Amino acid sequence: KDYSKARILVRFGEIDTPPRSANRLLDTVLEAVDALSETYLPSMDVGILGQPLKYREYTGYLIKGQITSIVFFFIFLITFLLFILRSFRFTLLAVIPTLTGLLFFLGMMGWLEFQLDPVSIFTIAAVMGVSNDDVLFFLLTFRKEQGTLNTEKSLKITIKKTGAAIVITTVVLISATTTLAASSFLQLVHMGILTAMSFACCTAVTCYIIPPMLSLTRKRK
Repeated sequence: KDYSKARILVRFGEIDTPPRSANRLLDTVLEAVDALSETYLPSMDVGILGQPLKYREYTGYLIKGQITSIVFFFIFLITFLLFILRSFRFTLLAVIPTLTGLLFFLGMMGWLEFQLDPVSIFTIAAVMGVSNDDVLFFLLTFRKEQGTLNTEKSLKITIKKTGAAIVITTVVLISATTTLAASSFLQLVHMGILTAMSFACCTAVTCYIIPPMLSLTRKRK
């Protein structure tokens, strides 16, 4: 018989801790195994395998892929907005609600220590894709009205024409995403609530931040 290899199986129970604490615990275990192997088994190669390591490696791939997709999304979004709006100033304003909603979503995920997984990645993509519709509608209407009126009157007319549509659209989106709260899958519940809050954040920026910024930038110009 060949006794040159040995396998030690250690079974962990369910770790009821947040993901960050679980990762720190896993790092502690790996460091302890490396230290023990160097001390007591210096002439042997010790490898560590298992589901926790695979899951952490899988999560790392998801994070890298998500960062890459966000970068390419904003490159495409800015290019598309420049083509549609034909104005660098309007393009920067149009990106603000999307960026705010995305930062709010990711910030809440980090604060609540939600793990990044395929469900959350799909939800982030939905937030990025829908969050710029209202501000684009607002800016296109404002630009059309600005051709014959001054900035203040253009803003008033734009708000009257687009305000109700933006609010109704947001209410519909929030109503649709909050239905996920009735799911028995806890991750879907979390993502539904965060998505609804992100949509509300984007609408608030479009309605309360973009008009004053349009007025201020126009006056400075």
